[in-house]
Amino acid sequence: MKKKILHISWFDCAGIVSKFCDAFDIYSDKYEMRSIIYQSSVLKYPHDIWIPVTPLEEQKKAIDEADIIIFHPFINGGEYVGHLMNDWETFQYKNFNYWKYIKEQKKPVIWFLNGSNNLRCHATHYQKKLMNKFLMCSTPDLKLLFPWAFFSPAFINLDDELNKPLPMEKRNKKTRIVHFPTDPRIKNTNDFISMIDLIGKKYDYDFNVISQISNRSALAYKRASHINLDHLQGYYGVSSLESAAQGLINIVHLQDKQKKIFLDVAGTDATPFAEVKNIQEATQKIVYLLQHPEEINELSFVARSWMETYWHPKKHVARMEAYFDEVWNRK
Repeated sequence: MKKKILHISWFDCAGIVSKFCDAFDIYSDKYEMRSIIYQSSVLKYPHDIWIPVTPLEEQKKAIDEADIIIFHPFINGGEYVGHLMNDWETFQYKNFNYWKYIKEQKKPVIWFLNGSNNLRCHATHYQKKLMNKFLMCSTPDLKLLFPWAFFSPAFINLDDELNKPLPMEKRNKKTRIVHFPTDPRIKNTNDFISMIDLIGKKYDYDFNVISQISNRSALAYKRASHINLDHLQGYYGVSSLESAAQGLINIVHLQDKQKKIFLDVAGTDATPFAEVKNIQEATQKIVYLLQHPEEINELSFVARSWMETYWHPKKHVARMEAYFDEVWNRK
């Protein structure tokens, strides 16, 4: 019988939780997953238990039946639980205290860290708070801040039609450049808009900033595009991986140490991205691609092939199963 893992999160940042559950539902023979979410993100990822909607008894049953809890201490506004590590401990819905109930169950708990400005700016504070806990993270910058955390890949379902490349003849007729900022403050949105203004209309292309639509709608729009502007923060995100799976050229900056973590987990020495170091290099890369559109098709094939070879969910689910076995055996 499969062991049961339950994600509990205020908010599903970038769809990490839903993609995690999907990957294990498809590829794991040892673990099955569910999720309890309080607040829907703007991307509207699917979940089976919504705190304000699902009857409380069903929520309690899911917690009772779980063998391992993955706790995502991410609350509204990008703040972590809490600055005093007590927001979730005091959070109640209909007089039900979730954290107290979990602690009474004496189940193994893994704390899953998603990126936020607050976490990165106050890393020392959280390092002390989380020192003796099981930790997971899904971006290399957090692995550097919390070296004992298990690095979990952000899963992408490569068999989902919307995550497959669209043939070039079916994409937007003009070269389309897209930017999809879940949080413009940390996605270099203003820099990219200024870059496009600088490039101007010398070349025949379209540029769009996508926001406030569901993840499925965003994927469909990106799939018909050619180039994705992710961000220049030094790490990659879910959007980077989605775009690579779709065969888009993905503009992103990776710091050397974070790049090494990413490639070590992938098991190769090259990324599927069009890497740049700054907005000047990003501008040069975009201009070059607009001048040489014939190279877009080749780079599209390279990106998709990389995802199939090095980032297939089946490969990484097996790695995660070994970690969950360790947590279970140390409970």
